[in-house]
Amino acid sequence: MDRALAAELHRRVEQDQASRRRALETNDGQDLVQIGADNTRWFKEVVARCGWPGNALVGEQRVDAA
Repeated sequence: MDRALAAELHRRVEQDQASRRRALETNDGQDLVQIGADNTRWFKEVVARCGWPGNALVGEQRVDAA
């Protein structure tokens, strides 16, 4: 298992969800757009390098995050 990848995936999901909550509270989605674009770019690189992050790579708890 790649613990660093699993941790980064978790961090990005938490950041994404926090930005979604802020966007709902403030009616300002700029942060949400930027974080979403950054996460998409990063995730495409992960998939290109490692394939889809499944159980063996990131563990059961992080598969849903992918």
